[in-house]
Amino acid sequence: RDANVDTLLKTQDGLPIGTLCVLDYQPRDLTDLQRYALQVLAKQVMAQLDLRRALKRKELMRKEMDHRVKNSLASVAGMVRLQIARATDPALRGALDTVQQRLRSISLLHEELYRTAGDDQADLGRYLTTLQAMLQEGAPEGVSLEVDADHAIVSPLKASAVGVIVSEFAMNSFKHAFPGERPGKVTVTLRETGSQMELVCRDDGTGAGEIAPQKRGLGLRLISAYASQLGGAAVFRDASPGFELRVTFRRA
Repeated sequence: RDANVDTLLKTQDGLPIGTLCVLDYQPRDLTDLQRYALQVLAKQVMAQLDLRRALKRKELMRKEMDHRVKNSLASVAGMVRLQIARATDPALRGALDTVQQRLRSISLLHEELYRTAGDDQADLGRYLTTLQAMLQEGAPEGVSLEVDADHAIVSPLKASAVGVIVSEFAMNSFKHAFPGERPGKVTVTLRETGSQMELVCRDDGTGAGEIAPQKRGLGLRLISAYASQLGGAAVFRDASPGFELRVTFRRA
């Protein structure tokens, strides 16, 4: 008989790290069921400690991966900037600028995933708002980019696809829709209705009419490919004035 009853806490390797104790003011006898319950509680305590350790290890691994991804993206972006500085061919510089924009889009998505502290979700509205600021830097003088997007939580794959579509549309408009320093505006709206989402990208530039698939440039072909990846289809049309793209897809 003892006022204090304890059960040893051991790791999976059998290493004792402490005891689970029951304290009282008076000596008491525990029944076999009570002793068994104390052993079960001790195992539960160890399970919780093991879970905390596993979560801590996962968080450290996630931070390490985040650090490596950031370094890798920064290294590739640095090499692209170096090549842009050396390039004399306007076509090559344009292609490298496009690569640089896509790298920055990927970096922004990575940062969004890190902010949401999850590997399987991203706030699409916040991501597109951040992407807007980056794309605006490459806009011609007098041309603005506006984004109005619902804060829908989607998978990284869907967020990446939407980011590519918006980036390609904006860059295509900046390049072709406003010749001769013509001022204008590119708008991006994203609306969530139940399980469906609708992305609308539009500029008020010179317009392009209906474009046959075989006549589309690389940017518009990328848009079509990523719209298909979302489970939707890219619908291009003359917006009078300007050019419009619509993509409808399921959020989940």
